[in-house]
Amino acid sequence: MNPTSLLFLSFFLPLLSRANPSVSCFESFDHSLIPTTYHACFQVIKFLIRHERIELPTLFSRKPNVGYHLPEQWRDSSCVIQLDMNDDATAEEEETATFRDIAGMAATVMLGCVVPAPHFGGTQFVGPKKVMNVTVFGTNAAFRRPGLGDVRFWDERSAR
Repeated sequence: MNPTSLLFLSFFLPLLSRANPSVSCFESFDHSLIPTTYHACFQVIKFLIRHERIELPTLFSRKPNVGYHLPEQWRDSSCVIQLDMNDDATAEEEETATFRDIAGMAATVMLGCVVPAPHFGGTQFVGPKKVMNVTVFGTNAAFRRPGLGDVRFWDERSAR
């Protein structure tokens, strides 16, 4: 096992043991899904765990000028990790979480829905109110899918 994988496991195992086991994996019946890889998703997660606010509780919302504005996406070659409020959340909803929480849940989704076939990814709630979700999914770097929006590569720093 390489040192990076060992660091990854030591960082996330305590979180994964408390994680909700009901991760929702995407099905292969949707033709818009593109498989992704553990390696690509792991690169994005490594970026998230280096976030300057890794341990600081952060307020997330779709409301302008309130905390960290959502939706947000980070990407490496074939993997996108998206953070957004749930579809049924009201426009006024807010959630508080740390980037460690987000990275831990993204890792849980990756291990449950990217590592095993068909490698399409999945989604899971993150935060105590359960009104925000982290979604991991594959993308083709050669084109932009409708609805994907402006996706930053994992090594680009947020301007916030």
